[in-house]
This record gives sequence, C-alpha cells and structure tokens, in this order.
Amino acid sequence: YLADKYGGLDTPEQRAQVTKWVLWANASLDPVLFKENEQGKVIGTGAAGNPRGLQRLEAVLNDADTDFLVGTEFSVADVAVCAYLLYVPQFFPKVNMGKWPNIAAYMTRCSARPAYEEAYGPRVTSLVREACVRYMETTATNKPTKQSKRFGIF
Repeated sequence: YLADKYGGLDTPEQRAQVTKWVLWANASLDPVLFKENEQGKVIGTGAAGNPRGLQRLEAVLNDADTDFLVGTEFSVADVAVCAYLLYVPQFFPKVNMGKWPNIAAYMTRCSARPAYEEAYGPRVTSLVREACVRYMETTATNKPTKQSKRFGIF
C-alpha cells in the first residue's frame, strides 16, 4: 500500500527488492525478536542470544553500499525491518543490540528520521534514540565481520 501510494517502485524488479524484505521481516525477523508461548503471548526475545537471522542481517548491512536495505533512500523495506528492530528497546530494554554494530547503526539511522518521531511521538522516540546511543557506545569493541557467502534471498 505504501509503495503504491507514494511511488518509487515502478518496475517489477524494484517491487521484488522491497517485497523480499517485507516478507523476511514478517516471516523471519518477527519470530526471532518476539518469542511467544502457545497462547500467542510474547514471553521473551531471541535478541538476547545470537540468532542466525540477526547474524545474517548484520552481514547484509555490513556488505551494503548504502545506509538502507534497498537503494540509497529509506524505503518500505526499511519500514518493515526497522519497525521490528526498534520495538526491541521498547519491550526489552535490557537487551543490548550493540553486539551487532551494523544493526545498531541501522537502527540509529532509522530512528533519527523525523517521520519516526511523527509516528511514535516524542516519549517513545526519546526512549528508542537513547537506547540506540547506548548500543552505538558498545559497538566500539564489536567489530563487524565481513561475510561474502549469501544464501536464500540475500
């Protein structure tokens, strides 16, 4: 809907680049970040560990030539992926996303956008941005690893 409403995805190739990230965020990232019990209640986060999905996202962001997932501009792909990531400091404040330096930097960039504050308000934005600053402070000792192997849709 957002892509159709605001444009920018004029070819099937452009739409495919964004769609793969939206699908990945919903099908793979959500269950990594939000662990549920049998009743569907969120009981924890996989981000407290070192799940493979976050390792791959870290590697993809490390290899990226731009600040965002698709092209040089913030896109629907970033809305999908970063929305999930930016819920972590809200619901799991003790988890340090700084162990993934590229993800922490990506979260910082996405939360710094004026549209983020417009959508979430100043209180949530302040909380998230403060967490991102803490994450970035801890990344000095966490060096990103360069991985060239790709699998799946990445």
